[in-house]
Amino acid sequence: MSYETIVVHLDCGTCRNERLDLAVRVAADFEARLVGLFALDLYAGLPAAADAGSILVEVELQRREACMSEAQAEFVDKCASRSVNAEWQFSEDDAAKEVALAACCADLVIIGQTDPATRADDGVCASFATDVVLTAGKPVLIVPYTGHFDGIGKRTLVAWNAAPESRRAITEALPLLERSQAVEVVSFEEGGDHLDPDENDRLAVHAYLHDHGVNATVTRHCAEDFPPGELILSQALDDHADCIVMGAYGESRAKGTLLGSATRTVMKFMTVPVIMSH
Repeated sequence: MSYETIVVHLDCGTCRNERLDLAVRVAADFEARLVGLFALDLYAGLPAAADAGSILVEVELQRREACMSEAQAEFVDKCASRSVNAEWQFSEDDAAKEVALAACCADLVIIGQTDPATRADDGVCASFATDVVLTAGKPVLIVPYTGHFDGIGKRTLVAWNAAPESRRAITEALPLLERSQAVEVVSFEEGGDHLDPDENDRLAVHAYLHDHGVNATVTRHCAEDFPPGELILSQALDDHADCIVMGAYGESRAKGTLLGSATRTVMKFMTVPVIMSH
């Protein structure tokens, strides 16, 4: 299996270069076509109280135009340097909506973690990453807004339970898992309504991955008094993982954009790229 078409979202943020660098590396590794999509939220960064024709609005629109030109030049140069098959797109519509539409004809979507301190200048709304994950219908690779990432897939941590989102995450991440040097599938036992996989589930997922040539270890940990999201991030740190694969739990913006606690924690505090499936 492989990712044949990858979409990377580009904006006005200073983290754009790191995200683009990683996207080009991933596209080159999979010999995939890389679509660079420049799209900003319609109102992020615009003066709330200004008239449509005001000088402040005009300055912001000019800044956006300059950002797009810079992003396009960076995209073309970086793709050419790795001989990546590239396609440039831009949109003046809602960013999350446009990324989700582009995902319909893609195997993987790459976006940035939303930085609450800079998101307005970056040109995205506070719920951008969440909206994309919950509406794209494809695996979404989220790149943290801090740190440098040479690549993904050497050591991969899969956070797994018996829920459909988690099972889908494994299936959609197979192209990466098949290339990973080390894969650890972890589940955390906890009470309440959480779907905790039993021994048969663990044997089944181990056999499934083995059938696809993935030499994975499947382990179970006790959640004790720590939330699952914190345990996932802690386990990734202990394993020196360069990527986390997990299901995303929540309801889309039309229903209020409510995220599960583990999804919310990982999206907020991630330190390595995370592939989420919903």
